[in-house]
Amino acid sequence: MADDCAATRAGIDCAEKWRKVSMMISEEEETAMRGNMALIVLVATMLTFSVAPSSAGNDMDRGGGGSEGGAVVRCSLDGINPAHHPEIFGNPAVAASYGFLRSPDGTWHVQPNCRR
Repeated sequence: MADDCAATRAGIDCAEKWRKVSMMISEEEETAMRGNMALIVLVATMLTFSVAPSSAGNDMDRGGGGSEGGAVVRCSLDGINPAHHPEIFGNPAVAASYGFLRSPDGTWHVQPNCRR
């Protein structure tokens, strides 16, 4: 570039042209980068909204609950955290209707001879 532009009036015009060309190139790169970023955001949004309904359906297949876990089944404490089900384990009568007993030390057990 320095060889092409001598220190004359023509050289100054030449340097100005090079500056404008480099600015145009950087504007084109910025435009391309914005287009790429918009595409990335679009794809991320589409993935988010396509995965969310399927995972919500999976929660429903297990009996609802979302972050609370699955449904409580009569006579079974398998995979159940009583803290996530206060509507059942917070009331001894309701827990008993599901076949659960609370021991003196606070742990939950299935009643003997409990039938589903």
